[in-house]
This record gives sequence, structure tokens and C-alpha cells, in this order.
Amino acid sequence: MALIKQKFVYVKPKSTDAEEKFNVYMNGLHSCRVTKEDIHTYYLSSITNKYSFELNKECDNNWEVIK
Repeated sequence: MALIKQKFVYVKPKSTDAEEKFNVYMNGLHSCRVTKEDIHTYYLSSITNKYSFELNKECDNNWEVIK
């Protein structure tokens, strides 16, 4: 059985709504697990598993990918 390494993305909220989700559901943790990915979108789950969301890779109004 082969092990698959999980991919993580680090995000920062840009909008007020995202800031609220970040503080309440994500406990201020920037790291998110990539559950699925396509050419334009990351499908993410917070480390706390309390919040799942989509992030547009090119230009997202709510979230920014950080390193």
C-alpha cells in the first residue's frame, strides 16, 4: 500500500467574512489541508476540520495564499 503525502496551503483572510471564519472556525491557524485541486481552484479543509472552503488560485476575494 502506497502512502500519499498530503498537500497543505497557508492562507490569510482578505475580507471581513473570511476574517470571522478564520478566527471562529480556524482558531487563527493559517494552514489548510488540500482535499481536492483542479486547474483553477483549491478545495481546502482547515486544520481544525471545522471549516471547508474553496479558494480561487488566480484571484480570490476572500483569501490570499501565503508562504
